[in-house]
Amino acid sequence: MSMTTAIEIPVDTTDHPGLSRAEAERRLQQAGPNRLFSPAPVRFWAIAWEEIRELMILLLLVVGIFYSLATRQVLATGAVQTCAFASWMLGHVALAFISRKDREPVTRHGLFSNRVMNVWALAAIGFLLLAVYTPPIRGALRFAEITPRDLLVSAALATLLVGPLEQLKRVWPPFARKSKAAWIHS
Repeated sequence: MSMTTAIEIPVDTTDHPGLSRAEAERRLQQAGPNRLFSPAPVRFWAIAWEEIRELMILLLLVVGIFYSLATRQVLATGAVQTCAFASWMLGHVALAFISRKDREPVTRHGLFSNRVMNVWALAAIGFLLLAVYTPPIRGALRFAEITPRDLLVSAALATLLVGPLEQLKRVWPPFARKSKAAWIHS
């Protein structure tokens, strides 16, 4: 047999500091509902496009420049495509580290201070190395065999083309802007 006990707390409703019900209803009819708490429409795709547009164009230029330089060398078509993929992957990693902060230099907080980004970068580089230098994976992805020198040239070129963005974002407005997607970064 269970027994419940109710506790009564006396509440004095005659002396309260707020509006009376009649006054609140009169103000509601006069001014309308409170609009301060209506949610603003989230334009996710518009914000995402604005955030990555310039960076995506820069990465496309990196791969395009590398592809055009590599085709002038004596490399086969498959090797050029593999090197272009490597420059895209490594340029993507470099761009992620550089664009981590919109206005502040990367060195202020430390280049490798974000552990999650470090793990992601190592995973991307590890995947690239496995894809290029492990024959079964290379065959499944239809990559060509390239020398470590070609891979280093890809990495150097991608870093050299994306690296100046760190300085450019301090002086050129599209890269020095305050992020509209600040809620994503916080």
